[in-house]
Amino acid sequence: TFNDQNISKKEIKVEKISPDFYYNLGVEKAEAGEDQEALDLFTQAIRCDENYLKAYQYRGFLLEKMGFMQRAQADFTKAKEIKCGNPFKSQSSSYQTEDFDSTIANETQVKSTSSKKTASPAEFSKIKTEHWQSKFIGNADTVTAVAINTSGKLIAAGYDSNRMYLWDQQQKKHMVSYQGHTKAIRSIIFSIDQQRIYSAGNDHQIRIHSLSSPKPTLLGQAKHQHCQSVTALALSYDGEILVSGSADKTIKIWFLTKKIEPLTLTGFASEITGLTISPDNQFVAIASLDKNIRLRGLNDGKLLKSIPVNSSTSSLTTSADGRLLAIGGFNHEITVWDLETGEKIHTLLEHRELISGLHFLPNLKELISVSWDGSIKLWQLDDHSVKTIGSHQNAILSSALSLDGKIFVTGSRDKRIGIWTRD
Repeated sequence: TFNDQNISKKEIKVEKISPDFYYNLGVEKAEAGEDQEALDLFTQAIRCDENYLKAYQYRGFLLEKMGFMQRAQADFTKAKEIKCGNPFKSQSSSYQTEDFDSTIANETQVKSTSSKKTASPAEFSKIKTEHWQSKFIGNADTVTAVAINTSGKLIAAGYDSNRMYLWDQQQKKHMVSYQGHTKAIRSIIFSIDQQRIYSAGNDHQIRIHSLSSPKPTLLGQAKHQHCQSVTALALSYDGEILVSGSADKTIKIWFLTKKIEPLTLTGFASEITGLTISPDNQFVAIASLDKNIRLRGLNDGKLLKSIPVNSSTSSLTTSADGRLLAIGGFNHEITVWDLETGEKIHTLLEHRELISGLHFLPNLKELISVSWDGSIKLWQLDDHSVKTIGSHQNAILSSALSLDGKIFVTGSRDKRIGIWTRD
């Protein structure tokens, strides 16, 4: 028989699993394209730590990608409250950005001019900084996509409510309200002749809009469309090829001047997050969540080069001479690569959230970046200096640069379009 008094008592230690464990595993699942598993893991991380900022941010990104806009916005709002030091407030009505630079100290005080859900918001607010003059168009909805035409006069803007407007920014008025999409718009681009606009979104469709008519047409046949959200568009410099990337882990190459089916590229491990076409129309560079940048032949889709990076990538762009490739990541880092040598020549660290847009200026010496941290930064590549030239009150989701590099447009979760003009 056993004598209970003689049994030695051993202290049993139960170690609580760190929320970092769930978060890091969630990132791995997201990069592998296993979105639902990633959502569950980010939720588990939040259960361990209800103020886990990165888990809210990444979960919000995935929810937005999957079309759950209200749930995504709730996560982004919670993340902002945590960053502002108010983690337990769930009904925050505004968010103040930090002063990034003395030249824009007053900019964070500008509020959205629209408080009602109107069909055509039309008020501009104006601010002047040391080198850039900015004006804002207040909107009723989150601005998810923007594009600017060659002259810099016309701006197309898409919203999470599936609306799309064409603005004359010089006359400060909206010209056309486009219809057709049934879910949030993710990407917009002007045609080379400036007479049409291509748009794509969470309804899986790519549509073509005439500048003079609100009625769109579907690109190609319905059977050729993506089967999940279209996350990125890129147009060749001769205007003959459109490339689309999707959450369905495919790329489609559309031959706009030929009556043939689009070329579908498969084999990607995760969602496509960004596209850019080389100025010589030889390749398309593809960003995704799987930590690799792929260069594919524009006409045949063949793999030309793969560039491993240390983070999921959210944006990329090539310079006008085709020599440089800039890559923005979820890790807040920007890297610049020399495509001729294959070497990484710059690492740019200033942003505090993922990089949502990159643009080389025509002089090839400057790079503009925008981020979910709400800031717009101008990088001098010669000496690695950086200056914040403006900001939004919430995450910047999209951006566009005019051909001459003098007008820059941004769209944000603060429900404003920003128009930045260099003095």
